[in-house]
Amino acid sequence: MNVTSTDFRNTHGIIFFYAVDNDSTFEELNAWLKLAKINGELNIKKILIGNKVDLKDDREVTSVQG
Repeated sequence: MNVTSTDFRNTHGIIFFYAVDNDSTFEELNAWLKLAKINGELNIKKILIGNKVDLKDDREVTSVQG
């Protein structure tokens, strides 16, 4: 992960994705959120999207967690 403050310049929002059938993708969001907080604007909008919700039998991240 090589992200700098210039990657966040003039950014109005960030969309974060994770796969509901893979809890490690959800856990990795913490690192991305820290990068956004350190490098982004104070009022940057954030959207969290859980992908692969159709894989109900393989779900590892609950709706509550998300």
